[in-house]
Amino acid sequence: ETRLNEAGSFLMEIKSRYPDSDEIQRCTALYQEIKGSYDIYFGNYADGRYAVEQALKYANTKQHAEMKMCCLLQLSFIGIQTEESALICQSAKKLCSFACENNSGLFIAVALRFLGVYMQIEGKDELAEKLFFKSIDHLERLAKTGERYTLNILAAKNYIGEIYHRRGHLEEAMDYFEYCLSKCFDMNLFWGRALFHSNAAYVALSLKKFTLAESHVDEAIRLFET
Repeated sequence: ETRLNEAGSFLMEIKSRYPDSDEIQRCTALYQEIKGSYDIYFGNYADGRYAVEQALKYANTKQHAEMKMCCLLQLSFIGIQTEESALICQSAKKLCSFACENNSGLFIAVALRFLGVYMQIEGKDELAEKLFFKSIDHLERLAKTGERYTLNILAAKNYIGEIYHRRGHLEEAMDYFEYCLSKCFDMNLFWGRALFHSNAAYVALSLKKFTLAESHVDEAIRLFET
């Protein structure tokens, strides 16, 4: 955070000297995107949203495709964290459309997942499930090129597990969460493991498997504190 603030102060100083420089404007927008993403990650949604929206304005004006998609992704993420369904819907639809225009497979897959979350919030689980499977299918096809998209796939599978839990398909839900955990263990992935353990614990309680639930809770707490 200190480094980001120092970079912001430096940019402000340079910008005051060269206010019309295209390169300084580009660097400022890039800084706003990065700082906004940082604030959003740590839950400072108001400041993060303002910074990302400023970067998005620049991206729209200068036709900066990568920056635009990153900003729309962050706005979708804010909507998910704050359960603002309108923001998710608007941002994810724009992201999906623009990603299709630019043939950006990863952003298409992420946008499909975000739209699935929107459908979940709206109580449309069947549509949500279809979108999550479409996102996974897209990522698995992309993975054939040699890139890894494991975390994005696991994120979609986690949401599918939540849907199955709500439907009362407890064993199927547990299968999804245990799959996510096994993949994290096999690939030494830290991100998401606390959430997967928490969701598995919730299902275990529904199954009245209290010892299993306790072990998942303990591991979730350990990972969260780490």
